[in-house]
Amino acid sequence: MAIKVGSQLRSTATSAQVVVVRGSDADGVLKAAGAELTVDAVSNSAASASAGEVLPVGKRYVDQPSGIELLVISAGPGPLTFDGRELTLKESKPLPASD
Repeated sequence: MAIKVGSQLRSTATSAQVVVVRGSDADGVLKAAGAELTVDAVSNSAASASAGEVLPVGKRYVDQPSGIELLVISAGPGPLTFDGRELTLKESKPLPASD
């Protein structure tokens, strides 16, 4: 399944929602807390009982091998995974000095 830039993906079992910032043609399944993320999933406000960390709104997560980058737009339980690999929190770039 190609992951297209601009796609809004929702979890099939939790409240997590993300927007694809950088897509990929790599084969694999995106998941949040073990539940698949899809375009056509109905928004679900229930949290998963086995949920781990909470995905904070406004943070970006990346998968280096595939190049996928996701922006969290609705908090929910994590972690985010692609093809079995856990996505990592993208570090913010430091602002230039204003001296």
